[in-house]
Amino acid sequence: MLPQELGNLRNLNTFYANDNSLNGHIPSSFGHLSNCLTRLDLSNNNINGTIPQELTQLTQLLYLNLSSNLLSGKIPFTIGGLFNLETLDLSNNNIGGLIPTELRNCSNLNTLALNNNIINGTIPSQLGDMPSLYYLNLSHNNLSGILPKSLNVFTHLDVSYNNLSGEISTTICQVANKFVTGNRDLHSSSSCREREALLNTGWWNNNTSDHCKWDGISCNSAGFISEINLIDQGIEGDLSKFNFSSFAKLETLDLASNHLSGTIPPHIAALSTLTVLNLSTNNLRCAIPPEIGNLRNLGWLFLDRNNLTGPIPSTLGQLTNLEELSLYTNQLTEKCDVYSFGMVALEILIGRHPSKLLPFLSSPPSKLPSSDQEIMLIDLLDQRLSSPNDQTVVQDILLISTVAFACLRSNPKSRPTMQHVCQEFLARRMLFKSKSLQEISVSQLQNQEI
Repeated sequence: MLPQELGNLRNLNTFYANDNSLNGHIPSSFGHLSNCLTRLDLSNNNINGTIPQELTQLTQLLYLNLSSNLLSGKIPFTIGGLFNLETLDLSNNNIGGLIPTELRNCSNLNTLALNNNIINGTIPSQLGDMPSLYYLNLSHNNLSGILPKSLNVFTHLDVSYNNLSGEISTTICQVANKFVTGNRDLHSSSSCREREALLNTGWWNNNTSDHCKWDGISCNSAGFISEINLIDQGIEGDLSKFNFSSFAKLETLDLASNHLSGTIPPHIAALSTLTVLNLSTNNLRCAIPPEIGNLRNLGWLFLDRNNLTGPIPSTLGQLTNLEELSLYTNQLTEKCDVYSFGMVALEILIGRHPSKLLPFLSSPPSKLPSSDQEIMLIDLLDQRLSSPNDQTVVQDILLISTVAFACLRSNPKSRPTMQHVCQEFLARRMLFKSKSLQEISVSQLQNQEI
């Protein structure tokens, strides 16, 4: 317990009693130290009761930390009398009531932490008018109403996990970034969603500045992104993770000559205003999605010098505004649409995604491991299932495995067409009739002609 007699220390300018096991109330006698006390830290104790109004008489106070205690009640409106206060930390208590607008009188305040309490009401817009305040944490309270646009002046703003509603302005996004989550009825503006989608790519390191001024970004007069131009910038990552649906007004997307991987995702069709799409000279693979035919405003499409496979989608015929189409130096054939079938079939057989097997399966027959290193089919099959004894089931497993391995050949031209796959299943030819399942290796199935 803090004794009342501490109020007799009329020359005390600094009092640190943090990180103890003190309980009881804050002595009202602290008000007697108004001419001397500049720093008071009682954090991380078990102090209870309310904040005494006498504490707000400490007009010389620069630093007040009462965080992580058991304080309750309200923040005294007389707190505005602490004209010299620079740091106020009341976080992690049970303080309720409203945020007093009188705080605006604390013109030197630079840090205000009221998080993890039960404070209710709205956020006073006057907080944004405080000239020195740069750190404001109001998270984990019961605050409601809209998020005042005036709060865009802070270097750090956290209002997460309250009951705020309305739209987050673009300027708030630039300072709050991800510190607005946990407010069910608070939603981002279109510009905020664009900004977040850019940051999620990891291609930009800017966190606070106006994203319209970032390298490679151009915005229209309404503040929406109209161009993303990152030619030969060394960017990498899976293109399918790019949130295309966030860019409602994008007209140019130029990501040529980089190190992008993965597939061209179907949701690229969300870019309904796109006129230029350049993804050339990357490491994109698999088929061109037919949904790309929904980009009806597209005038220029460059997908050359990738590892794209599969057929040229007929939906490209819907792009009636297209002036230039470049698909050269890929592996586009009619046989590549079976690759996905092979992946699914093999995943069913082995009970897991076959990604770790792909380097081995892509080896040509001349480079397959020798017999003492061979992988046996029985070792690949789903170990949660018992080994089949029925010869009909065994033959089905051998046939599906053989077809799956053929569909996953590294050279698309050596894969069967779906017509050939259907013919194999209809024929149901017998494989390795004289051998048991335990004797058959993966390489033997890979060497089967279909």
